[in-house]
Amino acid sequence: MGITLTRFRRTLAAQVDHVRSGGAPVVIFRFGRPAAALVSIEDLDRIWMAEEDMRSGPVMEATGQRPGQQLWPALRKRLGIASPDTVRGLHMSKMRPDTAFKDEIE
Repeated sequence: MGITLTRFRRTLAAQVDHVRSGGAPVVIFRFGRPAAALVSIEDLDRIWMAEEDMRSGPVMEATGQRPGQQLWPALRKRLGIASPDTVRGLHMSKMRPDTAFKDEIE
């Protein structure tokens, strides 16, 4: 599902409810281009866990590298996606609701 940033602002609560209830992720367009996406917290955790699994897979004897070791950085760069390590260290298993975004609330 895609939505303009202007409409997303007006319907934020409804969009969050849609995603929370198992609806499809919402792609937010700015100036006609995809700018961000709203996904459920469960989907986000699965995305981060899958990426972690790819990064920390076993080293293959034949190559001495981990599966995806060269693929993920190149793919992230090509797609312009920040590394999970640079996303302010946020990972669902490490977040506590009372402190997760404390710096943004104050």
